[in-house]
Amino acid sequence: MGALAGENGAALWRWDAAGNDLGEFLSVANPDDTMYSLHDLAWSPDGRQMALSRKAWGWWGDEQYRADLMVLAVDSEEPELRMLVESEWGSGAAHPTWTEDGGTIYYQVAPADAGNGCAAARGDIWRLRLAAEGEEQPAPEPWRSDQRSSLPVVRPLPTPTVAPTPTAEAPVPEDPEAGESAADEPEAEQPAAENS
Repeated sequence: MGALAGENGAALWRWDAAGNDLGEFLSVANPDDTMYSLHDLAWSPDGRQMALSRKAWGWWGDEQYRADLMVLAVDSEEPELRMLVESEWGSGAAHPTWTEDGGTIYYQVAPADAGNGCAAARGDIWRLRLAAEGEEQPAPEPWRSDQRSSLPVVRPLPTPTVAPTPTAEAPVPEDPEAGESAADEPEAEQPAAENS
């Protein structure tokens, strides 16, 4: 699954593992004064939903940007984007990630600056606990209660430890022409000293 964008709107497109085109999965039409693009696709642990960021470029009048956090029921017969976090112009909710139980989404709130779109150069991490079916959706909350700014980081993969390959010392070949070594030869008898 990948995202495409053009003059008329944005779309999610499907390919198989071999790269064969499977066609459009979902399309989002552009309003008259806004252009949409879809980013940061994140599958839920059970594979039934996808969280993503719908970025908007308001090109009419003063140039402005924003990014809304959306969720998509992938297993639905008629998949449709559902708004989770609606941002104000100048702000973006992006880079979603799921908890292992699929009950909470963490995401980044960052300024959406003119000239570079929804930038992630600074911002904070927020979380949204997803409501069960039929329940009211709780409001998002900051991940940190001390109001300190924070940014997501990539967890480095452990560096694989490669065991050194043991190297056996090669035996020194014997020289057939050398015969016995000096160490193997018997010691020569020393002549006895004469008394004058």
